Amino acid sequence: MTDATFNGSGEGSGASLETSRTRRLDVTSDAAIARIKGRYRAERRFKFYGIAAIAFAAAFLFILLGDIITKALPAFTKAQLVLNVPVAAEHIDAAKPAAGDFDATVRDALRAQFPAVTARADKKALDSLLSSGAADALRQSVLSGEAAVGSKVTVPVLLSSDADLYVKGSTTKRRTVAGDGTATLTGTPDAIVITTNMPSFAKEGETVKTVMQETAARLKLQVGKISLTLVSTEADLKAAQSRLQGAIAAGDKPLEKRLTASVAEFNATRDALLAQSDAAQATLSGITERAAKVGSAEILDSQMPSVLININGGTVKASKLEPNRIEGTVLVPLASM
Repeated sequence: MTDATFNGSGEGSGASLETSRTRRLDVTSDAAIARIKGRYRAERRFKFYGIAAIAFAAAFLFILLGDIITKALPAFTKAQLVLNVPVAAEHIDAAKPAAGDFDATVRDALRAQFPAVTARADKKALDSLLSSGAADALRQSVLSGEAAVGSKVTVPVLLSSDADLYVKGSTTKRRTVAGDGTATLTGTPDAIVITTNMPSFAKEGETVKTVMQETAARLKLQVGKISLTLVSTEADLKAAQSRLQGAIAAGDKPLEKRLTASVAEFNATRDALLAQSDAAQATLSGITERAAKVGSAEILDSQMPSVLININGGTVKASKLEPNRIEGTVLVPLASM
């Protein structure tokens, strides 16, 4: 549409013509409708992506919180023994019970559960299972008058932090399996051999092999790291030796002294790294060779999992393991052979 305005008089004389254009929006054609639909689809996608991002972040937040809560829950519980404790006059005076030695009373009650523990070191290890507050419940029971001196009282006894974590499975993985087959016992009460009529200990042997493979993998990484450090040390040593020769040629005594000390230090570091590398290589070769043997006897040293066999009322710790045979030492005496 065009608007025309004439100013002044006369027909076309001194006339000024102003024009303006009005834009028409196309909203009815197929192309326009397609564009509108495309914008609506883009808006829906944008909203979907935003909601998906929020949901994704919320899911990870819930997973993180769940993991924190799951790992923190054991800290809100405590492991206890329930002991039948004799309130002995030897440690607690009925006239002055508050001055009694309640810790010794609880220790004696625990030791009574393990009469086979006679060595001083073993008794000390047994006592270490108890917390410093193990006697609190007994003390409270006696001082409140619920338990009299000379009687026996059943009280909860708090375990030490190490024992508590072990019971909760936070420090050492444990697997308990029922025995199968028939076992024959030979040897002495201190050193015993358990032989079965079937491969009852095959799974334990597989576990030992797995540990060997994992140890070998760690040793390979360790050897690689030592090798890289050794290469760097060798380069530093050569550079220091070259600078030392230059200082000697220049007659720079102070610099010569400092560089001599540096060369000696690099030599010591190199020798230590070579010793570490040789030791790791030797250990790696031994473990790799042991892991490759199938059906062979396994020596259960301090680097291997512990295998404990509960049999005839006692406990045997294996030192040598085969699929159908175990050699070990008696931890808790057996009721019979």
